[in-house]
Amino acid sequence: HQPVNIYFNCIEPEAAKDKEKYPIILIHGLMSSNRTWNQVKFNLHKKTNRKIYCLDLRNHGRSEYTKDFSLKCLVADLDNFMRTQNIQKAILISHSLGSKIALEFALRKPEMVEKLVIEDMFLFESEKSKEYIRLATEMLQKAEKMVSNLPSSVTEKQLFKMMQPYFSKYFPMMLKTSNTSKKLIPIPVYKDKSGKFVWDLNVEVISSFEKNLLREFQIDISNDPVYHGKSLFLSADHSVYNADGNKDLVLKHFPNAQFYVFKGGFHTYHNEFPDLFVKVVSDLIVDTA
Repeated sequence: HQPVNIYFNCIEPEAAKDKEKYPIILIHGLMSSNRTWNQVKFNLHKKTNRKIYCLDLRNHGRSEYTKDFSLKCLVADLDNFMRTQNIQKAILISHSLGSKIALEFALRKPEMVEKLVIEDMFLFESEKSKEYIRLATEMLQKAEKMVSNLPSSVTEKQLFKMMQPYFSKYFPMMLKTSNTSKKLIPIPVYKDKSGKFVWDLNVEVISSFEKNLLREFQIDISNDPVYHGKSLFLSADHSVYNADGNKDLVLKHFPNAQFYVFKGGFHTYHNEFPDLFVKVVSDLIVDTA
C-alpha cells in the first residue's frame, strides 16, 4: 500500500515546554476535509497547550487523489505522515471514517498512540450505518451534477439552501438535531479562480466507497488486538453507530475506554456541539491520572 503525501496545517504551541508534549492529530471523515475542525481546533489548542495537526485524507481536500482507496492505504498514509514529521507518538482525535483509521492504527501500532478519541464510529458496520453510507454516496452523485452546473454568481449560502431538499430527503434527522439546522452543514466544495464551485474531493472514487465498504474498510480484530491507552468513544442518541450499546466489544479491545453520549446529537458532534465537544475531549487529554 503505497502511501501518498497528505496535506496538513498546524497550530504551534507558544511555550517551549508545550513543544515537548506529544501533538494532537485531527482526522476528518468521508466527504469532508481539515476544514471540518475549524470550529473547535483553536479552543482545543487553548485548553490542551499542544501542537495540533489537521490532515486532509487522500482523495479529499488538497491531498493527493488516487484510484487506491482502502482502510489499509489510509492507515499507511497516517503512518507515513507521522514518520515524515518525526512524530513518535500522538493523540488521535477522529471522526467517522477517520475513526476507522484511528482504531485500526491504535490496534496495529499502539506504541504510536498516546490517547484516542473516536467520534461516531464503531468496530463494525450496523445495518443502519450501511444504509447511512449508501444514502450519503447516492446524495453525492445526485448533488454532483447540480453543483457542477451552477453559475459563479451563486454564493455558498445560496448553495446551502439549494442543498436543503437533498438533506431533507436523505438525512431528515440531520436537520432535526438541536444545533445543526442553525448552522451551515459543511458541504465539501470551494470556489475556483473563475468563481465556479468545485468539489473538494475525488467524487469518482468516493462515489464507489459504499460498494467497497465491507471489503476494503473493515477494522481487523481477528487476532484480538488490544489498545491499552486511554480512549474516549463519543456517540449520540440519534447516531447510526451506537458504540454505547456495544460497550462489551469495545472494552474487549480498548479496556481503558470511556464513553460519552451527546444528547440530541446526530453525527458531527464537533460542529453540532462545539463547546461541549472541546470540554469533553480536552478533559480526557489533560487528565494525567
